[in-house]
Amino acid sequence: MRRRRIPAPTARKSTPDYSLQSLERGIDILYALAEHPALSVEELSRVLRCPKSTTYRSLGILRRKELVDRDPATARYRLGLGILRVERAVLRNLPVRTAALPVVRDLAARSGETVVLTLRRGDFGVAVESIESSEPVRVAPAPGESVPLHCGAPMKAILAFSPEADIRQYLGRKLQRLTPRTICDPQKLKRHLAEIRAKGYAESWEEVYVGAVGVAAPILGFEGYAIASLAVSGPMQRMTPQRVGALGPMLMDAAKDVSRRLQLSR
Repeated sequence: MRRRRIPAPTARKSTPDYSLQSLERGIDILYALAEHPALSVEELSRVLRCPKSTTYRSLGILRRKELVDRDPATARYRLGLGILRVERAVLRNLPVRTAALPVVRDLAARSGETVVLTLRRGDFGVAVESIESSEPVRVAPAPGESVPLHCGAPMKAILAFSPEADIRQYLGRKLQRLTPRTICDPQKLKRHLAEIRAKGYAESWEEVYVGAVGVAAPILGFEGYAIASLAVSGPMQRMTPQRVGALGPMLMDAAKDVSRRLQLSR
């Protein structure tokens, strides 16, 4: 009797579409963890709308690359230290940072306070460079820290000099309160933004951090709208109304210098 030969099982080949789906799923996980500091596998599966086993495999790859980390106490996942390497590389190579860095250093030396370069990212301002004051008491956001556009001088300077349609859309969202002095009333904020445009720079008094004061001017892009801002920040003990009033024109000149450098580097 002739024995029938049974073919050996062949390994499943990874198709381009399958690989792209895996890549997209990994990126979606990183975005989800950027919005929610810690999520379980079950929660991530619901967010991604994919099986728990598939999510777990993707998390395993991201953990090996140190892009996510797992808290053994809660079994929840968060962004890993590997993200910092990517973030630092992105921040270092931003054209606006390259153009602004000499101006930021000059401002820090002249003001004696912390100087911050903030870039717009969606509905948030992100600190991409800062030079801290040498004073023992100072205010300095961490690089990569993001704050809603209605909170604080660096962010308001960007929002005030944005296209009118962007401002209208932003005022339609729920405005988060970071401190008791954060402006969360849409009509009040609209009037406040008009005042900033008329003056040319923004001020904030304890809107992001209690006891902190900031003053900022917009950096305008090629279309004439704000893409970033330059700010000086410090504690209320040193940042008096008189000093803020003197720093405003200084920041406006510095921001115009950065805008000009961007135009020349185009």
